Amino acid sequence: MCEYFCCALLREERLQMLKKNDIELWKRVQFWVSDLLDFEDAQERLIIPTEFGVTPFMSPFYFSTMEATYLGRMLMPDTTELGANLSKMLETKAADGATVVSASNDMAPILFVGFEMKWGFQKTDAFKKEQKNWIKQREKELKLINM
Repeated sequence: MCEYFCCALLREERLQMLKKNDIELWKRVQFWVSDLLDFEDAQERLIIPTEFGVTPFMSPFYFSTMEATYLGRMLMPDTTELGANLSKMLETKAADGATVVSASNDMAPILFVGFEMKWGFQKTDAFKKEQKNWIKQREKELKLINM
């Protein structure tokens, strides 16, 4: 019981630090989750390969390797890490014979719980505008890097 309680406190502390002290990273988490909910339009950004050992689906479009590792180690309510939950979901789907994963049906529920997000956060006009501007800027940055 103490392990669960200590984990819950640590989890809450880390989430609050992310949301209040690293607002820019928190915004990118929100943009990433929003894109997962709209996979068809965001597919190009989401399928950029990650490095070996990085949490599945943590695209370099949104996160550096260090950030993806940090986020993947965020604790979930069941005391496991986010990355472990995503990996377990993939293993379970594969064991059941699935050949595809639905970003909105399989991944989003895990992320909404893990990051304590509210359903529909991505639907406001202000969020959409901010996300669109960030995506444009990020695409420009990546073009310069890849030149």
